[in-house]
Parts: sequence; structure tokens; C-alpha cells
Amino acid sequence: MKFIIHDEPIYTMECERILTNIVNDKSIIDEVQRIVKTESNLVLAEVEALFVHAVHIENQVKKHIKFDMKGNTISGMDAAKMLFAENEHADNAFIDAFYLNDGTFKPIDKKYRGVFLAFCINMRAGLRLWDAENIKPGAVPPEIDDNTFFEFVQKSELSADDKMKALDIYFHYDDYAAYAHFLMTQTKNVLVKELKKIAKHTQDFINKTRDVWLDEDGKAFERVGLKLTDEEYHVYVSEYSVNWLSINGTSLTPPYLCVGTGVVKLLELKESAESEQDSAAQFLKAISDTTKQNILMILKNETLYGSQMAARLNCSGANISQHMSALMDLDVVTVTRKNNRVYFSLNKDAVIKHLDAAKGLFT
Repeated sequence: MKFIIHDEPIYTMECERILTNIVNDKSIIDEVQRIVKTESNLVLAEVEALFVHAVHIENQVKKHIKFDMKGNTISGMDAAKMLFAENEHADNAFIDAFYLNDGTFKPIDKKYRGVFLAFCINMRAGLRLWDAENIKPGAVPPEIDDNTFFEFVQKSELSADDKMKALDIYFHYDDYAAYAHFLMTQTKNVLVKELKKIAKHTQDFINKTRDVWLDEDGKAFERVGLKLTDEEYHVYVSEYSVNWLSINGTSLTPPYLCVGTGVVKLLELKESAESEQDSAAQFLKAISDTTKQNILMILKNETLYGSQMAARLNCSGANISQHMSALMDLDVVTVTRKNNRVYFSLNKDAVIKHLDAAKGLFT
């Protein structure tokens, strides 16, 4: 299996995601909250740290973008919402009818607008206009006439308002295309500028991804539920969609993977948190034993060697050794050697860590 790594994102996809959040009064910060809510064992500050660059990029686009396009009949925030807002009962926002996510920034030809708008409205129904067997890289989309598109919209499950929007975009496609390109180009210009500032961060991630994930058979991706079946994949890195990992869902472009710069670290944090909770569960089980409780209570105030602890608890040396081994496995007891004796001490930091992780088992 071959991976071709690009050090830039698919700009159409990245810009669309940024604008979708801004136009709909959302933010990439919402994704931070969603992750922490879904994965309650993750630490908010650690997740927020992964989104620092994404938040900055979003804020810079907000600061510099202009929604009024002089000389174009389609302009302003209402027009932006026509393109980027989610439509009731539609599969995708209408902006998807203007660009292919093929690594270029070239708008779709007007004569193919009908079929791409149809796919935005309903992917499955759209396949009646363009058979799936004919959708492949480099394929020429079918041209559909006005009546066919009108009938398609009327039969769709869109609300009456969204049907009017679809027809308005169809019959004024040039103006909407010009406005979409106006917004997307502004966003791309800001994005390119900001990505140059964090190029080292991107390259470091690419290097790690190459070393950790892009093995010969792609099995590392199975850890997150992705099964790679093609011989070659283009890999695009996203600094904005931090926790994004996906295989392209169309057949119009060569197979590609989109990988957010936080995907690997988020997986590591999740696995680490799960491991910590497993250890916390073992810790709770350990301290349910009276002897182990007493050992920890004694070591809280003093350091002892084995025979001293056995005498203090009136236990055999073998019994103390067994308890100490279990506590050492949890790292709550540490050892030092002095004068041919092994002294045991309490690792208070480890105890606190286990107790903090234990909270996640019940909240």
C-alpha cells in the first residue's frame, strides 16, 4: 500500500468547514466541548491545547472576511446562509454543489449544476440521475435539463422554503458561484498565511503520522475503525479539523485520506485515560484489602523494610512480599536499597493520580 503525503490541506474542504462554522454562528471550540463530553475521561486542558491553531485560524478568518461582494447580485450574510446552512431533510449544504474536493480550487462547471445540487439534496435519489457505476475519477457528469431538476426538487423531502432556495441557486447559479468563490478565496488567503506560520507544527505531525500510522498495510487505521482497501492513497493534513480522520466518500477523485493534526494525540490521550482508569479500578480493588490499606497508612508516615512491616502487621515475610508486589505494580509503593535492605515508601503522587482517575469511573 502506497501513501502520498501532501503538506497542504484540501483547501475547498478546509475553507468550507471554516465558513460553515462562522456562517452558522458555531465554532471549532464546540468540537472541543463535544469531545470532552463524549470522552469524559479526557482532560479539557489537554484537548484544548490540540485546538489552539484551529481556534486562531478561525478567529483570523472572522476578523478579515467580508460578506458583501460589490457588483454581484448575490451578496451578504443571507446569501452566505443559503450556501452554507444545513437544510431540513437535505444531505448536504448547497456549497457542495460548487466544488469537487479534488485538491484543486476550481469551481464545478455550470452545465453540471443540476446533478451536483441533486446530490446535495439527496445522495440516494441523485444516483437516479447519475448511475453509481459511472461515477469514477475523471468521469464527465451528466447534464440534466431544467424540467428534470424541477421535478427532482418537487419530489424531494425538502421544506417548501428549501425547495425555493434550491431552485433559486439553480437558476442564478453564476451569481451564487461567483459569491461562493468570493468567500472561499478570502478564507483560503487567510488560511494559507496562517499555515505558513505553523508549518513546523504541520511537518512534525506529518513525520509522526508517517512513522506511526502509514505502515505498509494501513492496519494502524483499524484502531479507529477505518479499513483501507485501495493500493494507493493521497493523504491530506488538516490543521483546522483537528480530530478529523476520513476516507473520501465520493468516487470522482483518487482515494484520499484526510487526517487532522490532533487525531493521533487524541487517540493516545484516550488510550492513556482508559489505561489510567483500568489502573484506578485495580487500585480500588487493592485498597479494599485491609492489609494493603494498613500498609499504605503506615508508609504515609515512615519508610520501612520488609521485616519491619511484617512485624508491625504481625504477618509473615512471604505475605508482606505478596502485598508489596501488588502495590508496586500499581506504582503506589516504591523501593530503595540501602545497606543490603529494601526499603518501601509511599508514592503519594501515584495514589492521588489513581484517586483522580477513579472519579471518572463514577462520573
